[in-house]
Amino acid sequence: TEITVAPGMVGPDLNDALNSGSLDLVTYGDGPAVVARAIGTPTRLIDFSSVKRQTIIVTRPDWPQDLKSLDGKKIAVVVGSTMHRQADEFLRNNGVNATFVSGGNDLSLLQSGAVDAIASWPYSAQLHLLIHNNGYRIVFDSADHPGYAWSLLSVATEDTLERHPDLPGAWGAARAKATEDLLANQDAFYAWYASKTGVDVELAKALFPADQIARGTEEEFAEGEKLIESAKSILFKNGRIPDDFPVAEWIAR
Repeated sequence: TEITVAPGMVGPDLNDALNSGSLDLVTYGDGPAVVARAIGTPTRLIDFSSVKRQTIIVTRPDWPQDLKSLDGKKIAVVVGSTMHRQADEFLRNNGVNATFVSGGNDLSLLQSGAVDAIASWPYSAQLHLLIHNNGYRIVFDSADHPGYAWSLLSVATEDTLERHPDLPGAWGAARAKATEDLLANQDAFYAWYASKTGVDVELAKALFPADQIARGTEEEFAEGEKLIESAKSILFKNGRIPDDFPVAEWIAR
């Protein structure tokens, strides 16, 4: 079977591709996946790649370390992304009213002062280097706050599953084998990853942390379901999805 990979797309773009039929299977953050299901995109959840993903909010080196300093300020984000949801929820819960604007992948907005902060993830080489080499400040890291982790999951379209009913099991088995090989050969994996991304090996380890990769256990799947329920609840509460759907009916295993 020939498989075509389409890297480099963000959540809302991937949802458009699922709706148009140009993609059959997508791995992405739980936020856009929940939004797609809630508005009727015919997908089924088949796997979790991680249940420990992080969101960070980063400011310039001259910015106060106090989170309250973001009250009334502008934060760039990929609108509709999982990082958008988690950053917004954390700030709301801590009495900070910020304005989110589009541009979460454009670090020049932060560097130029066009925005006051950027909400993203710690898996970007450019952002990592700004933080560790140029003194840019992390004022929120979800890893330090229980309840703000998110999941990386895979969905397939219902049409794809009708044509390939064994896909969930085959996908899970293939990912489990790949994870086993990666963990057993981490030096070789990170050397390969570094060669593909153009970063050094130590940075590769920071951008793709092995301890965040799901091992495929039932406990991890149950945790992933809890994260989905949390995401759905937040999005429904804030009026960002119209349908509070049952997660159990979404799962295909």
